[in-house]
Amino acid sequence: MAFDAKTQRLITLKKLSGKAHTSNNKDLANEALPSGVTIAAETVFKDSVPKAPNSTSLYTITSDTVEFLRLSASFIAGSDTADGRHGFELTLPDDYEATSTNPDAGTDPWIDGKIINITSGAIQVVPPSFATDYEAKVYHTGSGETQIAVLDARDWTLDYFNGVFFQQDPPGTGDNSSNPRYVDAFVYIGDFMDSVAGGGTNVYVSATTATRTKRSYDLTSGVAADTNYALAQIDLSDSGHDPSYMDVLVNGALLHSGTAAQVTSGDADYSVVNDTTLRFAFDLQAADIIDVALITSGAAAAPVDAPYVTFEASGDLTGERVLTAGAGLAVSVATAGQVAMSIDRIKTVYTITGSQHQSGIPLIVANAAFDSGSYDEHRIDLFVNGQFMVSGSNSDYTLHGNTDGVVFNFNLFQNDKVISIVQ
Repeated sequence: MAFDAKTQRLITLKKLSGKAHTSNNKDLANEALPSGVTIAAETVFKDSVPKAPNSTSLYTITSDTVEFLRLSASFIAGSDTADGRHGFELTLPDDYEATSTNPDAGTDPWIDGKIINITSGAIQVVPPSFATDYEAKVYHTGSGETQIAVLDARDWTLDYFNGVFFQQDPPGTGDNSSNPRYVDAFVYIGDFMDSVAGGGTNVYVSATTATRTKRSYDLTSGVAADTNYALAQIDLSDSGHDPSYMDVLVNGALLHSGTAAQVTSGDADYSVVNDTTLRFAFDLQAADIIDVALITSGAAAAPVDAPYVTFEASGDLTGERVLTAGAGLAVSVATAGQVAMSIDRIKTVYTITGSQHQSGIPLIVANAAFDSGSYDEHRIDLFVNGQFMVSGSNSDYTLHGNTDGVVFNFNLFQNDKVISIVQ
């Protein structure tokens, strides 16, 4: 036997309309259970489905993405006719949480006896379109454990998306012992595309506020060189002790950071002793002013559902709001499930090694990366021996046609230090 024309039409119509087919006596509007179309991995499944799944024993997981399970089949009330019961729904095993090694077992929807069709696609049976090994095996218990063959006279079909089994010609009326009791199949347990940025779907944004903390200290007495100076109301660890995110100035002059040994030898202006203490390479006098500025990320707030934010890897972005990095910010999607935003600030120190560098001759400040600041003077700060430089051909310097090149309008001498900050 084969599906009659009416059954074929109803299965196709209801499937394409997002409904499950449970009875030929029900029109499209009368079907209550949802359905859908399982399509390629790049649009629904994030993880690749293995071509050769392992079905040697139940609960076996292959490639961390598919799990071999025996799913229970239960009659769907209202899907019977005078000929017998037609519609059945699949559920997870009753001992799933205790037996499965799925890391999500015990977390909804991966719970004991979960009905697959009510998950709206969160649990899906992998269809044979991925490989013939994914063909589900259906069993009844009317005469022991007996497989219902694909070409069985009852003519049946399984909706792999929502786990609904339909048989056109039941083997008998009522709760017939030859009705399906369970189905051996592979269930997808990997991530879906909405769990990662780049899927063209909503992302959850964990709000983090970037802040700049600044404190000024007016010295009431002198501080000898290579002597600890305690700071008040500031925590240097907020910047991670990273010189790129910490600026120290004395009387308005930007200082060069280094190790304790470099401070002692005079190769650096200051070093960080601990979270609240600095040590300087030179004497400080009463009435000197120390300014300390830190750029910190602040504490992350709870994740915020931002349905208006989408992140597209490629394609037409017309009408979409896309998360992008503004000036001085960086966006990373390197970690699955995260869109990480950080401050993109590059701070470099270059020491003149020759006896003299002539004005008007390009100087390569290694790793300055002026291109990161789009060669924009509003995003690039240059200091020479701590003194702020003004950009312009009639001022202190101009950038040379190179990511690290700069031309000064005055001579530089051995051990002069050029500090660049790009953000």
